[in-house]
Amino acid sequence: MAELSTGQLAGFELWAERLAPAIGSALAASVIPTVSIGKMTVAYQEVEHVLEQTGRFLQTSFSISTVSSDEMLITCPEDSAALMRHLHNGGEINDAPTILADDQVEEAAVVFSNIISAIAGTLDNDLNDMDGTDEHRTGIGTITLSPSFVSDTHLVTLTIPINIPNANEVLATWYVTPAFVGLVSTPIEVEEELEEKESGSISLESEPQYRQPPADADFGAWNPPAAASGARWLPRGMELVMDIPLDVAVELGRVKMLIKDIVELSSGSIVELDRVAGEPVDVLVNGKLAAKGEVVVIEDNFGIRITEIVSPHERLAGLGKRG
Repeated sequence: MAELSTGQLAGFELWAERLAPAIGSALAASVIPTVSIGKMTVAYQEVEHVLEQTGRFLQTSFSISTVSSDEMLITCPEDSAALMRHLHNGGEINDAPTILADDQVEEAAVVFSNIISAIAGTLDNDLNDMDGTDEHRTGIGTITLSPSFVSDTHLVTLTIPINIPNANEVLATWYVTPAFVGLVSTPIEVEEELEEKESGSISLESEPQYRQPPADADFGAWNPPAAASGARWLPRGMELVMDIPLDVAVELGRVKMLIKDIVELSSGSIVELDRVAGEPVDVLVNGKLAAKGEVVVIEDNFGIRITEIVSPHERLAGLGKRG
């Protein structure tokens, strides 16, 4: 039986953060362009507790044999899977079904295969020796686990919140074995051990405090985020420059124009930008992309509501560069 420390679970959550952009892009292309991925969370759960869940779930099992022979599982409640299939086929949110007919299960599975592809792509970037995923098996019903899981007492889940405008949040769940977590994640030290809940699960939502990562840490494998409780991870020495002002700008869009078109501009001229109406605007810090957001009005002033943050490691790395 593979035992996992809290540091290994924290390391897996940090590694899994890299999945969010890949999953979001894949689902935006196949479901709806405005889909986004929320904060993903990791939990260490008893297998018995997972099998006690009721309800019908779309389930796709798969393995990546070049990484591990253990089978993995992606699940989604039936009503959410029906919504995703409906949108994938060009349907409207307000007339989406809540159940899947037998002949619709495979269609719904195609949507969630995008999540599997994003996982495989991220692993490929890390390991460089993958041949993709092995054969997928899809079904619907109560959660069924393969022998890879039931031979152990615990498993690890990654909850993936899929946000679709004007629809209830869709929660997909990725089930992996503790052995798989040990293969792909870089353990980090956690200052306070998380308390085990009565349900037998350990959730990283319990506000761990992160210490300075080891000097030889490979930031290609994980990106240190802000700690959940307000204590933030910062590179050594950053506290010395925290009061230095930076230029923050909001960019609505850009366009390239010929000189002859620019000299013809006059009052009343309209310049079309390269951004679709309703698309988030860019928040730039010293000319580097730091976040995306929505334009709002605060009394008589414009403001920006942040909807997406660039990962802290990428953000800090970009501040010192000039575009």
